[in-house]
Amino acid sequence: MLKFESLYCENVDTMPQEADVEKKIFKSKGIKSFALFPVYFEKKLQGFVCFCSYGRYIQWTEDIKGLMRIY
Repeated sequence: MLKFESLYCENVDTMPQEADVEKKIFKSKGIKSFALFPVYFEKKLQGFVCFCSYGRYIQWTEDIKGLMRIY
């Protein structure tokens, strides 16, 4: 079973080349930063929850990450 973990991106412009398709999608929507969290039910991946920032770049500090893990 694959293990999906949370993903934090402070600046979509710095996404790696292998994520070029996703980068283009985020940029086309005006997204500057995002945090992506997997959602599990009965140990099976059901989907993801994504928090996006449109107005500014977000520095995902450990404090912010800790708060977001609660949800």
